[in-house]
Order: sequence, then structure tokens, then C-alpha cells
Amino acid sequence: LNGGSLASSSTFWRGDGAWAAATAAVTPDNWQYFSLGSNTSQLSSSTQSVITGWGTPSLNARLLYNFGTQYTSVSSGNFSFSTEGYYKVLFRASGSTHGATEYNSYLDTTTNNSSYSDAIDLNGYTSTGAGFNYMLEGIFKITDTSNHKVRFSVYPHSANMTFAGNTSRMRTYCRFERLGTAS
Repeated sequence: LNGGSLASSSTFWRGDGAWAAATAAVTPDNWQYFSLGSNTSQLSSSTQSVITGWGTPSLNARLLYNFGTQYTSVSSGNFSFSTEGYYKVLFRASGSTHGATEYNSYLDTTTNNSSYSDAIDLNGYTSTGAGFNYMLEGIFKITDTSNHKVRFSVYPHSANMTFAGNTSRMRTYCRFERLGTAS
């Protein structure tokens, strides 16, 4: 109430003494998971490797679902988008190394469907016999569905790495969430 006027459910009182329209919060129109169904070894140390072996999990018995239109597909570890938009991309890694190693993990992007470079990176260290867990996350503006793609890669410095996969629970996985249109 201000000076005898009432706000509607779609307005709010601003600090400058005026009513303003409320805008809707961002609500994703889809949520899509991919996971490794079995352990995936990155074959050699001192080499950057694209993480492959992704599939669509079926964990409905554990109440874990994809929802909405599924806009993302994967081929040889490269993720493509069938429609433009802002996408929140999350990558969660779990696994072990075959000895102590420093490592770099990357969320790579391309704008020409050919040359990938890291958009997000993480530097880590794992001691002998220890496991690792980490996450990478970013929001990406996809405007060219033929050329804009993402992938996940790792560079172990001195020991091979194995990423944990499982068909009955999520261990190493990624999630794509379309937040809305990019136009």
C-alpha cells in the first residue's frame, strides 16, 4: 500500500517509491544427464584425453530422471545441441589414479566444430592409492547448433587416471540444463 494504491501479485514496490512489474525467475525447460556406465581409463599420462564412453542413465528406480525435451546428444565425447539457448553445464568426476599425479581437467568448447580450447580448467593432485572427486560448471550461450559444442578432457601429468562409472548410481556424470533462449 502506497498513498492509497495497492500492488497486484505481479508488481512490487521499488526503493525509489514506484511500483514495478515483477519478472519471472529463470526456469529450465529441460534437465538431461549423461554418465559413464563403466570405469573408463584415460590411457596414458602426459597426454590430454577426451573423456568418452558417455550414455544416458536409466536410474528411474532411484528417482533420478531426465525431463523436458532432450536437446543434447553425444558422439565420441563431443556434446552437441539441437536448439540454441543458454545452457548450464555441470561435469562431476570421480575415480582413482595409478600412482601419485598432478592433473588438469578441462571443460572444452568449440565455435567452429573443429578446434577445441578450454573454457574452464581445474588443477588437482592425487597421492598414490587415493581417489579424486571434482566438479566443473559453467553457463554457455549456444547460438550456432552446427558449430558450438562442448567436451570434457583430462591431462594427467605422471600417472594414468580411471574415471568411475556405474549403471546403478551416478559416479562420473554430466548434466545439461537449458535455461532459456539465447536470442
